[in-house]
Amino acid sequence: MAAIFKLLPLDFTPELSQTQKDSLIKYGEFIIPGGDSTNTTKYSIDLSDKDYLFCNYYFTTGQKAFFIIELRRFICADGRQVIVYSKYGGMQKVYSQAELRFFYVQKNVLKEDFNQKILPPEVTVTRFIKKETPDSIKKQIKNAVNDFYDLNPTDKNELSFRISLMYTNDFEKYLTGDKLTFVWNGTRFVRKAITFD
Repeated sequence: MAAIFKLLPLDFTPELSQTQKDSLIKYGEFIIPGGDSTNTTKYSIDLSDKDYLFCNYYFTTGQKAFFIIELRRFICADGRQVIVYSKYGGMQKVYSQAELRFFYVQKNVLKEDFNQKILPPEVTVTRFIKKETPDSIKKQIKNAVNDFYDLNPTDKNELSFRISLMYTNDFEKYLTGDKLTFVWNGTRFVRKAITFD
């Protein structure tokens, strides 16, 4: 996945030049130049899986802001590679999905699919709430949920959309689950049931 990460346009990895991106890949971490004792940011990267990449951007000086970049490779039925790019972040207890993009690898170039129809760009929180839940509770839940795509490759050909309650589990009894799994069938992602992880 290091080669795919290198091919990503620089605006997909904020504050990194191509040379700095190479350094991050080589050493597994990179401190953004120009920081000081009150404001320093760092990237770390995990390339241990051949079809998955995890990259974390965070402060080393105590601030709670962060973002996560994930890349995941899937093989199409016609043999092409599709790369899913996900970015989410925010604060330690309040974060959300920021971007979900799709690329095909063609002759060592990433071609973005701007009209992708293989996965919904976002999933409404309402899908996770039981139908009989009062509207007032639904509104509170929507305001108390973090949501993001998880490209973690522990299950072959799957990824998931997850929610988590920010500050309390008081609303858990109103939820049908916290994880919506999608399975790659070689052409698109097929939605499975919502479950608790």
